[in-house]
Order: sequence, then structure tokens, then C-alpha cells
Amino acid sequence: MKVKSHTTHDRISALILVLMFLLISSIYGQELSKESLISDLTFLNDAVTNGHPVNYDPDVKVDILPVLEMAEEMTKSDLTPLEYLLWIEKGVYNIGCVHTSLRFIPEIFNAKIQNYCPFRVAVFEGNLKITHSIDSTLIGENIESINGIQSSEIIERFKEYKASDGLTDAFAKAYFHKKSEVILSIVLEDPEIYAIKTDQGSYKLESLDKLPISKSTSIDGILANGKNLFKLKDNYGVLKVSSFRKSDRAFFNKVFEKINDLQLDTLVLDLRLNGGGNRNSAIALTRFLVDEKFSYSILQPKHLKTFKYLSKKGKFFLFLSKLKYNIGDILHWRKNKLGSEFEYSRRPKNKNHFDGKVFVVTDGFTASASTMVTTWLKQYSDATFIGLQASGGYNGNNGGSFPIIMLPNSKIQIRFPAYRLILDADSNLRSGLVPEVKIDPLLNYDQMIELIKTL
Repeated sequence: MKVKSHTTHDRISALILVLMFLLISSIYGQELSKESLISDLTFLNDAVTNGHPVNYDPDVKVDILPVLEMAEEMTKSDLTPLEYLLWIEKGVYNIGCVHTSLRFIPEIFNAKIQNYCPFRVAVFEGNLKITHSIDSTLIGENIESINGIQSSEIIERFKEYKASDGLTDAFAKAYFHKKSEVILSIVLEDPEIYAIKTDQGSYKLESLDKLPISKSTSIDGILANGKNLFKLKDNYGVLKVSSFRKSDRAFFNKVFEKINDLQLDTLVLDLRLNGGGNRNSAIALTRFLVDEKFSYSILQPKHLKTFKYLSKKGKFFLFLSKLKYNIGDILHWRKNKLGSEFEYSRRPKNKNHFDGKVFVVTDGFTASASTMVTTWLKQYSDATFIGLQASGGYNGNNGGSFPIIMLPNSKIQIRFPAYRLILDADSNLRSGLVPEVKIDPLLNYDQMIELIKTL
């Protein structure tokens, strides 16, 4: 009797496992088919065309139809998880919005890494430049090929991997640099040996079983708030702002009080790796540096139908944001031809205002609240910009609230801004500022100061 009971149990368990396998296979098969991809991209295109604030102006039409058409012309019917994910990233990239990004990716699309690439590279001047390596003698060399794959092919494959405002590759390059040990491992199919050819020679390097700990390139601060800090370099003030937090408002007061006490006439404002954060802290910093009143507005475009494309949670978040602006900020409200607009303005600080020369350093991670600062400094100061192109848009960005949409087949969730922040209404420059002086990603602070002395 016991044997019979146990056999029945085994049969039931086996049946459940078979049913689960069939179900999972069916779901994954649907998710990774060309038909499923076309359906996901079609939904995304409709959401962008009818509900994304990148289309806040009816006279400007943004869609991802070129990506959809390329996917439809694809001859293969089944895709690998990486291929599918790259198609979705390509669609998101072509929206031209740094705030539109993949928020949740189902497990099937998460590549398992066994062997990490033993070096990090940056895309600079069309080359893959080695910036970190277990073999330090390779740093600075330009890679021509890795395991027989040309650098140009690798760059081409990932240049549309992450979106920037205005449809540039600023953020894609910065993200590739930061994550290249992982990205190269994935694209090269997890090799144990990396055979690289550079402009200096050919080498073979063993992969790593874990990511190396990068040496910090930050500077020790005489004033600090988390990763944000202030330091003196050759009698130049260096203010490194990695993100904006609420507590930074008090920190900036201390910084500019110290600058005033030291009577400094040059400030280097380093906004590299700064993806934004607290808007009021960004405003507080700007008030010490601009010479005139500055403003911005948040537009709720009346013709967009964002709500219908959102997930249930996304719809709730959008509802809460409507309460915040339409009730909490009603005194800032005004109506214009595009919809409801909430305008905010600030004046320069009187106490400890900085009147000296400002150099602003940016890179592809400089976005959102940090590019609000760069836009205002470009408009209302004599600041000089150095570094690499910012990924945040000059004339504004899409934000204000960040609900979620979910693609119908793959179930990938995408962060989907609801409003448009307008920073310079008179400009048509949607992409990030391109600095007057481009600097090599290997440049350290001492070298940067020496460069600034020549400007």
C-alpha cells in the first residue's frame, strides 16, 4: 500500500513538472519569437507616439517606426535573450529620452556571467581605449580587436544600448565604459581568454572570476557630504557633485562660505557621473553661480494620452503626481497652448555668491537635475564647459513623474516619464551640451587643473 501511494505521488509530481515545463517553454518561446518582439515594439511605438512627453509639442513627431520596420524585415523567427533585449533597448534608445529606461527585466533576459573581462574600456574618438586593467602597462592603448571581433563592430552593436536626450550616444558610451567588464563578457559569450590586438601589440589575458575593485579616482575633501566633496587643488576650488540630495543644500552653503573665506577666484564644478537627484538642491547650487534670475516649468501636455498605456501601479503614481502639481502647486499654474504649465523661478544668492571663473566638467552620465544646472549656467553665467557630452537635454527633459509601462509579451517594464520640464523655451537643442573642450577619460585632477590653466 505504501509503495502504491508513493508511486501515485511520484506520478502526480512528474505530471506537475511536465506541465510547468510546457508552460514555461510556451511563455519563453512566445517571448523570444520575432512575432512577440514585433508586438512589444508596436505597443511601445503606440505609447511613445500618443503618450510620451518627448512629443509634448504636436509639431514635433517622435516614434520608433524605423526600429519596428527593421525588426519586421528580420529573416530569423527566433531570438536569443540578448538579441531580444538589444532590440528593446534599441527601441527605447530611439525615443531620445534619458529618463525612459528598462526598470524590470524578467529573469530569462539576465545573462549569467562566469568569466569577467580583465580590463575596462572607454569609447573615445571612435576607439576602444583601455582605462583599467589587471596589467597596468596596457592602460591607454587603443584596442583594434578582441577575440577576432573588430572594435568598430563592438561599438556599433552597443552604441544604441542606452538612451540619451536628443538621440545621442552620450549615455550609451558612458554606460559601456562603466560596465564594459560585464558587457564584453556577454557579447563575446563568456570567454576564458581575451586575445586583444591594440595599436601597440597583441596580448592574451585570462578572464576573472569576479569583478575587480576599481581604485577610486575621487579626491579627499576638506568639506564633504557623502560622495559630494570640496577640495583645493593649486589654489583652485574643486567641487565634486556626484548626485543631488536634500542634505546638499546645507552642504553647498558651507562650501561657498569656505570659498568666500579663502577668496578663491576659480572653481571647478565636476558633474561627471551625476545622474541628477533632488531638484531643489540643484537649484540651491545654481543660485551661488548665476548672475540673473532663472526659471523652469513643468508642462502637462493636453494632447497626450499617457494614462492608457501605464500599468496599474503606474496609473496610481500618475494620479498622485496630478494631485501634487494640480493641487499642491496650483499657485504656479498657468495655461498655454500646449496644456497646463507650472512655472518656478529663483534668484541668485546674495550671501557668498561666487563671482569668479567657473569650469564645469560633464560626461555621459550628467543628466536630469545636473543638466538643469548646466543649462542655467550656460544661459546666465560665463562658465566654461569641459569634458564629454552630457546625456541630459539642454532645453529640457522628460520627467516630473515616472510611472511604468509593461510590454505585453516579454513583460519588460519601462520607466515612462509623464511630463516635460522646460529649461530654455527659446532653444531647439534637445540633446546635451557638448563642452567647448573635450578631455580624455584618463585625465586625473592634477592633469585637468594643468589643462584649465591654459584656457
